[in-house]
Amino acid sequence: MLKFTFSKIAILILALFVISNNVFAETIVFNETDFLVSTVSTSSLNLSSDPALAPMLPADGTFTLFPDSDNLYLASNVGKYLRFDFTLPSIYSSFDFVFDASVNDEYALYINDTVVAMQASTDAANFDDPLPGFHLDATGTAVDTSGKLEYLLSSGMQSLFHSGLNELTLFGTDTLLYGGFNSINGGISYDTTEPPPNPVPEPSTIMLVGISLVGLAGVRRKFRN
Repeated sequence: MLKFTFSKIAILILALFVISNNVFAETIVFNETDFLVSTVSTSSLNLSSDPALAPMLPADGTFTLFPDSDNLYLASNVGKYLRFDFTLPSIYSSFDFVFDASVNDEYALYINDTVVAMQASTDAANFDDPLPGFHLDATGTAVDTSGKLEYLLSSGMQSLFHSGLNELTLFGTDTLLYGGFNSINGGISYDTTEPPPNPVPEPSTIMLVGISLVGLAGVRRKFRN
């Protein structure tokens, strides 16, 4: 009878450790090499601080070109679209997003078809650190950490992300002689209860479970004696 009771206790302890450690911190890091380029381009389209004047996005099926020196190059008054797809789990929290880019000369960033940031000036300082960009923290507040954006969706950006497939699209255009996408940097982090593929238990968890089971074994011996 005691053997059955202690077996159930051991299983309960293991279950409690699993439940207490089932929050996983995930991070998605990307740069210009992770985007696909659309076959659609624009001509003589300049950006401003008004997101309503940003160009409409091309069809999803046009993003078929791999980034290279040709696709990331912008001829005079030409605009191009780059897209990065990523997937979020069904349940997540503590969502955090950082982004910056150096595009000669202007760029607009879209999250699932909505413009969230625009760098619309040709100031030479835009190509020096800090690059034009922002930080969206876990509270849902976005801050222009560079001081170089002409537009930023400071609240409500977090609600644009959703479970499943998400699209991050960057439109860049040259307004002078020639330019290009020189640098794109970003990171998405969040907590989730969905384990990553082939999760490995933390050493501390393994140690605590082992200590608990050893203790139970000692108690069992005491009762047997």
